[in-house]
Amino acid sequence: MGKMLVLFWGGVTLISGALALTIHYMPTTPPVARAPVYHHPSSTGTAPSSVHTHEPEHPTALPQAPTPSLLEKAKLEQRIPLAIFLAGYGYGAQLSQEALQTLPSEVGLGISPYLEPLSKAIAPARAAQHEVYMSLPMRSSDPDHTDTGSRTLGTGESPAHEQQKLSWWLSRSQGITGMTDITGSGCNQTDNSYLQSQEFHDIAQTITRHGLLYLNEQATSDRPTRGITATQCINGDTAPEDFTQSLKTLIPSTPLHGAIILVITPITPAALHSLIAWLHSATAQHFYLMPLSALADTPPPLSTH
Repeated sequence: MGKMLVLFWGGVTLISGALALTIHYMPTTPPVARAPVYHHPSSTGTAPSSVHTHEPEHPTALPQAPTPSLLEKAKLEQRIPLAIFLAGYGYGAQLSQEALQTLPSEVGLGISPYLEPLSKAIAPARAAQHEVYMSLPMRSSDPDHTDTGSRTLGTGESPAHEQQKLSWWLSRSQGITGMTDITGSGCNQTDNSYLQSQEFHDIAQTITRHGLLYLNEQATSDRPTRGITATQCINGDTAPEDFTQSLKTLIPSTPLHGAIILVITPITPAALHSLIAWLHSATAQHFYLMPLSALADTPPPLSTH
């Protein structure tokens, strides 16, 4: 019996040793190789960013279509583009407050740089989302009966002196959208020959360099600024029935985009009330009201002299 036990345990030992040797020399299963993840280059051909190490969990959203401009929206809706400018804002506190409370924010406002303090007139208009344009005092079409102040532009002084006067106006331009030759005294108050001169050309280029738009009341042969030219002007002092009739007969006269750029000067209680009533009328539904800046054109290259 003892001999048989020795043989049994000897056999177990031999089998265990052989199994251990087999496991030791068995080749191990290699790890599954993972293909590198690449960030695909965009359609523009730019190299993939090294920051991305894996594909996003969700597919990239398609780019959104560009938002149409106001002019494009007006065209789609088959309405006439219309921008309105009221000159003489800020002179009467009650009338100016009523204008801010009742006018659509797209209506632009013209303000005199002589108002004191100017910032108190500009701030509420900008807070109400109105564009504000400073009326630059310029040589009048009727100088014998018009006092435009000591810093009037176009009085025949040297170019350096003219630039000094403009610099003073620019120092008061904080918060405004642009400048204009339209005053709060009525239509066609600025001498158009001055607006056609090289003297004004230099002034206008300085305005453009300051990032301001320029609103012309009268068309000029070569406006050297980015801005807008009015197509029609209505005297705000006219009788209410005549004023309303003028609004009813608005006609596009700008070949480029068929827009109307309407100037109303000066702002009066009757003119304001007539304008508000017209804006809520059925006739006004044929127009697409937009800010003046939406109709601004591109200026020619600035001269370097």
